[in-house]
Amino acid sequence: MKSFRIKKSVLFIILLVIFLIFKGQNILRLGDSAREFINFKLVKVKSKVYVYSEYIKSSFNDMLYVKRFINKSREDNLDLQILRLKLIELEQEKAENVRLRELLELAPQEGVKYIISEVILLESVNANEKIYINKGTNQGLDADMPVLSQGVLIGRIVKADANYSEVMLLTSKKSNVSVLIDGQETGILRGTGTDKLIVENYNGDVDGTEGKQLRITTSGISDIFPKDIYIGTYNVVNPMVLKKTKEISTKPSFNVYNLREVIVYKVDRDRLLHEEIKEQERADTQNIQNNN
Repeated sequence: MKSFRIKKSVLFIILLVIFLIFKGQNILRLGDSAREFINFKLVKVKSKVYVYSEYIKSSFNDMLYVKRFINKSREDNLDLQILRLKLIELEQEKAENVRLRELLELAPQEGVKYIISEVILLESVNANEKIYINKGTNQGLDADMPVLSQGVLIGRIVKADANYSEVMLLTSKKSNVSVLIDGQETGILRGTGTDKLIVENYNGDVDGTEGKQLRITTSGISDIFPKDIYIGTYNVVNPMVLKKTKEISTKPSFNVYNLREVIVYKVDRDRLLHEEIKEQERADTQNIQNNN
């Protein structure tokens, strides 16, 4: 209803202007008093036009405010998204730092240096055979260097190119590692091409070992692996079966599909041999003193 009245007033003004154009000369003759009279009579109409124009101006300002508000909201939303992305990046960096700290907590023994490498390829045909890492001869790697993940031996380098290397996993059918079981019995840990590791011809005393976990580490007998690198554990469920079969069957302590970073041990074998000789000499000296 209000809009109709405003339109009616505007129409009236237009007709009045047309009338003044045709009757301009007569109006001018009326003098100042006549013009003032007409202006006064038009106050109501002009006031409506003024109010309407102010309304339009206010609405336009409101639209500008809303537009600015929307733009500001978009900017704030964009800033919020950027902050969320940064938070995600920080969480990822935190997780990465945790993994690296876990890797670096493997304090290498004397005569051992280590290089952190990334897994760049996992063979889909048989994932239990081999992986490839992004370091090679340019970084000082060579064949027969032990490879670990999270403090667990996972295999050794068998081929090294300039900037990548092939790692044969413990689970490979070609893998054979001399191991020490529970710090006493030696044996050969063999891969099966599956997620199972086997030690055959175990001759250790199994009496009273039910529920016991036998720790499996490298024996240090071979020229490839230093002594006491952790491989895993075997839980003795049935000592009588173990005594009969003389076979230890266990799963690897690593999941090949979760391997992302690994540590390659660069072993100074001469230094390790020297340390073993010194350790043996200390043990012999201690035995002599105890006997005296």
